[in-house]
Amino acid sequence: MREWHEGQVAEYGLGKPLASCGTARQLRYLESVYSRLNASHFRGSLPEPLPIRLSDRMSRRFGHVSYARTTRGDRKVAELALNIDLLLPGNERALLDTLLHEMAHIEAWLVHAHREHGRIWREVARRVGCEAKACTHMRLRRRRSAAPVEDIPVLQLPSAPQPAVPAKAASGLRRAAHQRA
Repeated sequence: MREWHEGQVAEYGLGKPLASCGTARQLRYLESVYSRLNASHFRGSLPEPLPIRLSDRMSRRFGHVSYARTTRGDRKVAELALNIDLLLPGNERALLDTLLHEMAHIEAWLVHAHREHGRIWREVARRVGCEAKACTHMRLRRRRSAAPVEDIPVLQLPSAPQPAVPAKAASGLRRAAHQRA
């Protein structure tokens, strides 16, 4: 396993957290959405409360998770950061997918000690219903200026994902349904 560098894994609880450009209302809303998705898609297994930060400095990324370790070596998550542009009207689908994407990273790190977009992360991402890719082809509406974003989107949260049916069983189910029709 390659060496960790300071930007990837920080000492948990040390250092000053980066400032969020989001309003208190936006952050409370995102914490609420995180909590509901944690309950419905992750069986409440992710840490709560988890620091969520909105960033106006992300030009290419929609979000990221900052991994951390305690002095004893336990895995923690220092923060979940999201691009502030995700809160603009019209970006609701991208916001929901990005939250699930980053939450899949949190589970992969805490439960499986896995970082990045490998097989383990892709299995978690598919299970929770987000796009299981490192990069998305979704277009994101962007701010035209550095003006603050004060919008709070209205998300239609999906219900808990259904357990995956193995491909062979699924094709058998389709065949049986076709024969009945």
